[in-house]
Amino acid sequence: QRILTITSAFHMERSQAAMEWVFGLENVHNLCGGPVELGFLATANDGLSMDVVQARLERETQSTKDLRVIVRLLVPWYL
Repeated sequence: QRILTITSAFHMERSQAAMEWVFGLENVHNLCGGPVELGFLATANDGLSMDVVQARLERETQSTKDLRVIVRLLVPWYL
């Protein structure tokens, strides 16, 4: 099975981290009948000013770091 995630460029890092975490879980493999092939496509940040894009990138960078901390905390509990 394959899944293609399409999202804005500024949002891609966190989206990819979340999808790789979720679809890397063993129970998800069992539900899906095996590993899932993930693909990612970032859309342009068209229509947003550079200031807005920069602010969103900064927020997304922090949110991605926060997600990775949560994953590290949950993985020992999950296993």
